[in-house]
Amino acid sequence: MELLENRVLFAHAAAAVVATQAVTSLTLINADTDLPIAGYDPLATGTTLDLYKLPTHDLNIRANTSAAAVGSVGFKYDGKTTYFTDSVAPFDIGGDTAGSYLPWTPALGAHTLIVTPYTGTNRTGTAGTALSENFTVINSAPSTPFTGTAYVLPGQIEAENFDNGGEGVAYHDTTAGNQGGAYRTT
Repeated sequence: MELLENRVLFAHAAAAVVATQAVTSLTLINADTDLPIAGYDPLATGTTLDLYKLPTHDLNIRANTSAAAVGSVGFKYDGKTTYFTDSVAPFDIGGDTAGSYLPWTPALGAHTLIVTPYTGTNRTGTAGTALSENFTVINSAPSTPFTGTAYVLPGQIEAENFDNGGEGVAYHDTTAGNQGGAYRTT
């Protein structure tokens, strides 16, 4: 501290707050229960998340910080610098309503997540120490014929008769839900 005309300068104290702000770990959250998923608290870098083996696809990732006075946390996901910003704890990538986590499911494939704390809201103020994690998402669900028996080709197959196993396993669909109102709702 330095005395300035009988006033005290707290420059060192402010620097100490910024220096201690860090994202120390990430936790995979079950958004259905708002609880950490066993084995993913913390989420280790290089982890493979198998959607088939997880208890739900309604996920979220919480950033755990070293300081209670974090103003906001910025999530850079797969190169998108402003993927998500959270200014209210718990700090998470998918958002929450008063601590109740909203579902967020990462796409299949390899991902990089860089999470940075800030002293101010909405990524303002001084950035603290970021945490970078790489993870891969797979779905090892087996693909089985919808009717139980595979169709013989050549032959006629209706689009609604795709195999069981879900998105990324039995089929790939770029839109959510049943857009055409056909008999199959999955």
